[in-house]
Amino acid sequence: MTNTQATRRTSTDQILRVAEQLPETELGQLVTRILAIWAQRLTPPLTKVEKRLLGRVKGGLPARLRRRYDDLAQRRDNESLTPEEYRELLRLTDTIEGLQVERLAALNELARRRKLSVSPMTGELAILLPAHE
Repeated sequence: MTNTQATRRTSTDQILRVAEQLPETELGQLVTRILAIWAQRLTPPLTKVEKRLLGRVKGGLPARLRRRYDDLAQRRDNESLTPEEYRELLRLTDTIEGLQVERLAALNELARRRKLSVSPMTGELAILLPAHE
């Protein structure tokens, strides 16, 4: 056993001794963090193309578009939309759907490049997909 290995072994033993003393909640948090570190080391780094795709996936909607859509949707729900606002809401809905299709296409391409199905990949790369955006 080399000196470095002996030092690591001692460090591991020390960590385990401290972990044994932790309350259950803190131990669970420690385990979660250790697993995250391990998963990060096992996950191959993203290429430039994959980073660009991930940026498109995580991009979300522009704030101004989101605010206007929310305002019009609320007016619709309150039955106070004018005919012109209703047409604008339909246009915004089409725009948002188009952006979502682009995000899903980027997500699918990213999964293809990493040779994963979409579900495991979203977990691997910590991608949160909104239920409704």
